[in-house]
Amino acid sequence: MATGTSLSQYAQAKILALTLQGTAPNFTFPSGGLYVALFTTEPTDTSAGTEVSGGSYARVQAQWTTPTQNATSGAYCAPTADIVFPTATANWGTIVGFALFDAATAGNMIYYGSVPSQSVPSGVTCTLAASGTTITLD
Repeated sequence: MATGTSLSQYAQAKILALTLQGTAPNFTFPSGGLYVALFTTEPTDTSAGTEVSGGSYARVQAQWTTPTQNATSGAYCAPTADIVFPTATANWGTIVGFALFDAATAGNMIYYGSVPSQSVPSGVTCTLAASGTTITLD
């Protein structure tokens, strides 16, 4: 379950330009959805965090539901399916956060958040369940 999701500074600037200046945000959405990345040190507004690397790790593309509005918790989206990462072939460490990017490698971070701490040793397949993963704007 993802908790405490935040909009990255990159995405904040794009939304401000669109909503306050009417300026097109110059954002190209990846055709298969945004790429989900896992982190052993959670990203923040001032830190990129530490993304998992090695051991067959790769970001996974995910598509998201139509936004739902909730009067008490804000608007949110969930993945249309569970987000299943490749099986680890080495120890990935303890996963504490995730982020959505516009590219399979490098790229721009759009959202980031925390997940319940989970160890991913070699041989384990890490999955973020669609039912417990949401991106929320409040």
